[in-house]
Amino acid sequence: AHADGTPMEGLEVAVDNAGALPVATMLVAIDIRPRLRLLAAYLVVLVAACTIGVLASIGLAAWTTRRGLQPLVRLSAEATAIAPASLSVRLRDDAVDPEVHGLVRAFNAALDRVEQ
Repeated sequence: AHADGTPMEGLEVAVDNAGALPVATMLVAIDIRPRLRLLAAYLVVLVAACTIGVLASIGLAAWTTRRGLQPLVRLSAEATAIAPASLSVRLRDDAVDPEVHGLVRAFNAALDRVEQ
């Protein structure tokens, strides 16, 4: 830093002048405030971009989870509606994912056995 507090960055080099004069030191320095302002602006942009990215990821994850669980919510509502007086009702298996299809068939088969 300069005597007045200005942040500076510099280089100090010994200058040899072949013995005619004593060895001198050359100091070259520049004011680094513009670079510090640029880095501060980059930091603001980086924090904003990361915040937007995290919020978008959370929103996308919530939407994907909700969308993926919709068939199970529907099946749960259908299964809840089955009462002892309506054991002939079966879960629909036409609009379920392949991963859930086996569960629906097993549930319907269990209802068949209970109904007999």
